[in-house]
Amino acid sequence: QLYWTIEYSGDQAEDFYPAIRAQVVMSGDGWVGLGYSLDENMEGSFSVISTDGAAPEKYELVGRTTPELMDSASQTLVDATTEVVDGNLVMSFTKTLAEDGEVEIGESGTDWGYFLYAYGEGSLAYHNTERGATLVDLSPVCDPDATPSPTPEPTFSFAPTASSSCVSDDADYDFAFSVQGLSSMVFYWRILEGSDVPAGLESPALRGRMLNRGTGYVSLALSEDNFMPGSDSIVGEEGSIPEKYELTSRSDSGVTRRSEGSQTLTETSCEVTVIDGVEFLDCRFVKQMVESGEIEIVAGLNTFLFAIGSGGLDYHGSDRVVVSLNLLDCSSRSISSDPVSSSAIKVHGMLMIAAWAYCAPLGVIFARFKTCCLRLGLFKTWLYAHMFIQLLALVLTASGFAKAYEAIKDADGIDHLTYRHPKLGVGVMVAGVIQLIMGVLRPHPPHKGEEKSIARWTFEGMHRLFGYGGIVLAVVTMLSGIEKAMELRHISAQTPWNTAVIAPVATTVFILIVTTVYIFLTAGQSGYEPAASGDAEKLDAGKGDVEMEATMDAAGETADPDVKAGV
Repeated sequence: QLYWTIEYSGDQAEDFYPAIRAQVVMSGDGWVGLGYSLDENMEGSFSVISTDGAAPEKYELVGRTTPELMDSASQTLVDATTEVVDGNLVMSFTKTLAEDGEVEIGESGTDWGYFLYAYGEGSLAYHNTERGATLVDLSPVCDPDATPSPTPEPTFSFAPTASSSCVSDDADYDFAFSVQGLSSMVFYWRILEGSDVPAGLESPALRGRMLNRGTGYVSLALSEDNFMPGSDSIVGEEGSIPEKYELTSRSDSGVTRRSEGSQTLTETSCEVTVIDGVEFLDCRFVKQMVESGEIEIVAGLNTFLFAIGSGGLDYHGSDRVVVSLNLLDCSSRSISSDPVSSSAIKVHGMLMIAAWAYCAPLGVIFARFKTCCLRLGLFKTWLYAHMFIQLLALVLTASGFAKAYEAIKDADGIDHLTYRHPKLGVGVMVAGVIQLIMGVLRPHPPHKGEEKSIARWTFEGMHRLFGYGGIVLAVVTMLSGIEKAMELRHISAQTPWNTAVIAPVATTVFILIVTTVYIFLTAGQSGYEPAASGDAEKLDAGKGDVEMEATMDAAGETADPDVKAGV
């Protein structure tokens, strides 16, 4: 909370005035900072910071790094103190509005700037999400030429100061906020204290009302990081009462009703009301602002996620917004949180299916056809085809990986490796890269008369393991991704996507079985008559460089010149 007064005269030199006498109150201890900026950005602004219980000092904000303490000549604050009062950290200071080399603090009108605030535990460090910016009208309510009255010491209460656009038309509430981005929804609230708090709840409490044009459900969630996963929600449905939910993910399965012991809302109701011939869903509740195991609602800035939907509780689609809302004065700011693009997810899926349901299995088939190619004298055909197709699979994989990263990096702030599917996807990508590295660094095959080295045996075994294992892991990953995409409404039908994965893989398995049986039954039958002595020499020198590159395949069998080791 910020308390202030503008002083035009006092004990300091005449050129010290006008000045702002400010007091910042933070619950708990640690460090707290109050800055001022003309454009809402840290860079180029200044801040008054108190850390480790010391008196506040002025810092320069050079960017999104640790603030730099100004030199001693710039430390012009007076009456600068920090103390703890009733468990609250209280930072007080008086500062000249206009100082050389610093952003001038404007009093009113077009001179307004943004107050930047941040706080944290322990010593001064990165504030993470504990920060914000708000416009404040500092203009005096009295004649600046008159002798100012002493500013009373602040009382720690939650007295609202509604703006004209937020005045409630319901006497039970102090504010009525038309939710930005959801023009059909209005959120009403009042902070209750002392005897106004319903029995069974501790002070303070929030009396809330969600009014939405239409029927279905309305939801209000409190978030610590602007995103849905990890937030706490109050959901009101037609024909029910508002209840508390825990949001652990963006899917339906991640919307979990809290236990009966946590359902502490009182004065709850949710009914359809007709206003001027139009149906509205009207849900009301009272919630204790500080509850164990839940995100605290503060008498100040909170990050709220509003969502609406028709019918029963279901995926809200794009009908949701994120708003930074101050419960004391109704000041607000929309927060960008773009949803994951369904088209991007589909492109990601198609790239991965092309890579691992078609290219990678086809590469294995060419490797398995090695014996047939050698019998026909096509010594390097299978190898070139195998290498090209597997490299294409790796390029498609990298493209799909990049598409997924791009799609979700700015959406719902969710960690890229939070769920099973992306973790499996990383495994597939790693398997593909390892195959490439092993192929490039493979030990040379033995020449005629030489024994195969341990390194070569190891390479062949690992190449088979990562080849077949990578495809199996990719199939599991693709099917889990399809299931997740269906759950999150990125696709409308799951069966066509599953078929696109299973059909080519099943076909590959069938071809490999038939080919293996054929090679076994025809072992020892060359079927190839060398047209020239050079070809005959190639066959006879079978453990040379050309034929022995057979170990590049995922199946991995060694190509003997007489083709008898083809099984």
